[in-house]
Amino acid sequence: LPSCRPWTTPQVCRMSSKSGSSVPMMLNGDASLELKGLYVDGKPLVEGVDYDLSEKELLIKSPPSGDFVLGCITDIEPQNNTSLNGLYKSDGNFCSQCEAEGFRCITYYPDRPDVMTK
Repeated sequence: LPSCRPWTTPQVCRMSSKSGSSVPMMLNGDASLELKGLYVDGKPLVEGVDYDLSEKELLIKSPPSGDFVLGCITDIEPQNNTSLNGLYKSDGNFCSQCEAEGFRCITYYPDRPDVMTK
């Protein structure tokens, strides 16, 4: 695996809004992530129009009110990750640590202890 350039991490997941209305959705991330694309049901979203991006958070302003598919493409550099969270390289081996909030070092996601998945 190449260790000198960023890795592209595509992520697709099924999301659901339980509120019955469209409310903003906050996704956690990390300053080391480089967002390459964000999609809802295959439609590309536009920064500043459909979502806002800060150093550690991504806010989707108006996600669908029911079930939808969220696609997120980020670049990461595990070989430069010294936090020992997410995907990192240690002693020549690639390792992952996603408990309790390490997944946000790989891609934007509702990565908080209060968010339960099924």
